[in-house]
Amino acid sequence: SSILVDAALALQAEGKHRQALLRLDEACGIRRARYGSKSLEVAQVLRLAGEIMVKFGESGRACEKLSEVLRIHDKVHGETHRETLETLRSLEEALVAHRDAAANKREEAGVRLEWEVVK
Repeated sequence: SSILVDAALALQAEGKHRQALLRLDEACGIRRARYGSKSLEVAQVLRLAGEIMVKFGESGRACEKLSEVLRIHDKVHGETHRETLETLRSLEEALVAHRDAAANKREEAGVRLEWEVVK
């Protein structure tokens, strides 16, 4: 699975985030089967996927992935551990990005409605 993670990082560097996310999904499946769904190995891949998703405008999905990572870190380390707090920070960033994207969509929809009323 580490080969898949390396391939995903290379694809991300080339700007191919969809393919990178597919490789990470494969790696996550392998790690879930090998280590269990609540393992730090799975959390590592999920966090990377969440961070890629935020960068490429998929903040809603990123929030889901990072929430799962947060649950794993909280269970394994406790709520005050550094990795748990870093994950919480990443999740907060994803939530802000998601809120901003939703506000932009609402604003665009409002502009379209106003334009149609003027017509």
